[in-house]
Amino acid sequence: MQDHGLERSYLTQLWQRMPAERVEPATPASTAARWTEQHCPDALALIAEGQIVQVAANLTVSNIITTLRLIGQVEWAELIEPVSHSLQVLRRLPSFSRESEMTRQQITRAMERLSQQSGKSERAVAEAVLAAARQPNNSLVARTAGFHLLGLGRPMLEAALRPTDTPLKPRPRARTPRPWRLPVYAAVWTAGTVAALWWAVHPLAALHWTSRVAVFLMAWPASEAVASLIHRLIAESTRIQPLARLDFTAGIPAEHRVLVVIPSMLSSAASNSELVHRLGLHWLASRETHAQFALLTDWADADTQTLASDQALLDDAVAQLRALNRTYPAAAGAPSRFVLLHRSRTWSATERRWIGWERKRGKLEMLLRQLAEGSASAFVPDSTVNPDMRLAEGIRYVLTLDSDTTLPAGSLRELVSIAAHPLNTPHIDRKTRRVTAGYGILQPQVVTPLSAQHERSPFHAMFAGQCGLDPYSSGTSDLYQDVFGMGSFTGKGLLHVAAVHAALGSRLPEDAVLSHDLLEGSIARCGYVGDVVLMEDHPHHAGVAASRVHRWTRGDWQLLPLMWRARHFGIDALGLWRMADNLRRSLIAPASLVLLVGVVFTGALPLLTALAFTLSAFLAGPLMAALASLVPTRRGIAWQHFFNAGLRDVLRSSVASAWQFSQLFVQAGLMFDAMARALWRMLLSRKHLLEWTTAAQAQASAKYTLSAFSPSMRRHPFFAWDWHLPPAGARIPGPGRQFFCCGRWHPSPPGGPANRQHAQPP
Repeated sequence: MQDHGLERSYLTQLWQRMPAERVEPATPASTAARWTEQHCPDALALIAEGQIVQVAANLTVSNIITTLRLIGQVEWAELIEPVSHSLQVLRRLPSFSRESEMTRQQITRAMERLSQQSGKSERAVAEAVLAAARQPNNSLVARTAGFHLLGLGRPMLEAALRPTDTPLKPRPRARTPRPWRLPVYAAVWTAGTVAALWWAVHPLAALHWTSRVAVFLMAWPASEAVASLIHRLIAESTRIQPLARLDFTAGIPAEHRVLVVIPSMLSSAASNSELVHRLGLHWLASRETHAQFALLTDWADADTQTLASDQALLDDAVAQLRALNRTYPAAAGAPSRFVLLHRSRTWSATERRWIGWERKRGKLEMLLRQLAEGSASAFVPDSTVNPDMRLAEGIRYVLTLDSDTTLPAGSLRELVSIAAHPLNTPHIDRKTRRVTAGYGILQPQVVTPLSAQHERSPFHAMFAGQCGLDPYSSGTSDLYQDVFGMGSFTGKGLLHVAAVHAALGSRLPEDAVLSHDLLEGSIARCGYVGDVVLMEDHPHHAGVAASRVHRWTRGDWQLLPLMWRARHFGIDALGLWRMADNLRRSLIAPASLVLLVGVVFTGALPLLTALAFTLSAFLAGPLMAALASLVPTRRGIAWQHFFNAGLRDVLRSSVASAWQFSQLFVQAGLMFDAMARALWRMLLSRKHLLEWTTAAQAQASAKYTLSAFSPSMRRHPFFAWDWHLPPAGARIPGPGRQFFCCGRWHPSPPGGPANRQHAQPP
């Protein structure tokens, strides 16, 4: 105690815990009391001293916290910028005062670096920026400082700062920056794959034809391992550049009005309540005066255009939204805060059923057409049916979210502030109908929320990764955004109404496109916003995840006709590369399985070599990401907790990779089934190209018991190519009359439903 300076504190605590009444002399308590009296004769003064020290410590901590709050409330930009000569020059641009503080800091740092590189003073650089921005016939984006310091005007600014007598060249037209990087990336990836294969086979003697086939199959897992390595190296070495944004601290202005929509289906009163509750949560997280929230709904697929239960479901949804409008009313004279946009079914020749036209893509296309052209509403709750629910005038952006997506506080305002910045304003090429500069779509980072106790499962623990929001992270890296300046759209993001409608309106073929996110992001140019997050849970059940991957794979392969006519549909080289990359990834599991089976039975290659390449395809990406988390990136780290968390990530990644490898046979069958279905339907049958099982239906049919797992494996498409469980809520006919196949019921063949020889491709 004396060594640590805790003697007086220990005596104080000991004295306070002694019994007040006298005790027998022979008891241990009496011995402790005498010892305490001997070593602590001034007990009352000691207690008073301890209380004074505690009060002083509390006051000190209170003052520290109050001071930190005051420091955080100070507008440092207003204090520093007026005394900076270079920033005073930039403030002559009207656009500079509208920039957010983070964007002004980016501009300041870019100006400092350019000053060091050119040997000019920062004031001289600022004067050059001002002169370039004030040139006549400048566009709106060219009048900003960010265009010349962060954007496409940087080369012209550097040329103006060079000591030369040559006149300035004309400013180049807006185009996608860094076009040479895709060929370099493809060459490095190809060279890495070839080098890995050569390293594996060069010790061998002359290759037999079976060995050549094995090497070809081994190229697929090798390409995945090399791609994972390249992505990790780029993520660790590339500095994240946040997109420029305006200062919307006072709220979203009226000229940048936004509509938040949830595309969904009206299937039951319980689902209606969940959707309305989710819409209310979005409002509570984004209390913006100039934001409106809507449910964009269909009825479920049906054999007839209308069902007896349709109107009741629609009336129930309208009633619940009216109640929500009464709870959170809009300003007097303003449109309702919450609206319902519902459309009727149309006949689908490929599905042979009545469905919502083009499903989710069709709903969004109809909505954007209405907002961009001001055309008559194509949705049922119009002024004649629902006069108290109308869309506001002048909606410029649409934020589309899934029914299970959570919108954190501040994310909506941040997304709109990014889209409103002139540097990010989309530029449409009238000839190709493509967005060639700026962004028509903004894709935030999607993170996994913390799960409730009853929702946790081993599968979720393996694949969901780190859950919850990380307050210390300012953004995440994305290969395509960091290297090529364009991210990947995943279906949840902010759409620029005019740009997306001009690029995608009535452009894609009907009843053919299932996975449209990557396609839309390539044509309308999607920007990845890694420092703005949305929250969406990862599947808790392996069957739900497999259903989702199966649908994604079918959708990827159904894009082959569009890839063949890429120029006609406005798909650039980067978009074509990413679509082909999705097809490559879908072939990894089948190629790995055929490779291992062929090596075991033919000995074409050493078995250990084939196993190593197959394992690397599943293990390289997750393991390198987990190992990267063991590298400290800042000071003041609690080392024990840091390494414990990092080692847990390594263990989780290893277990997840081992599980994926153990499911190689199942995954290969799943991919083969998805590819075969897509090709059959696309090339021959032309049916069920829009077959869709919602996440809610897949989750409702999922079971977490071992007894349910074995039958599901027996029903796996690889074992019975066309046998699937009916979707949730499907009407099951009487036994022995029909069987469920290809997403619909069929008359039973002779011998009953058990005669699986009659199951044919759709």
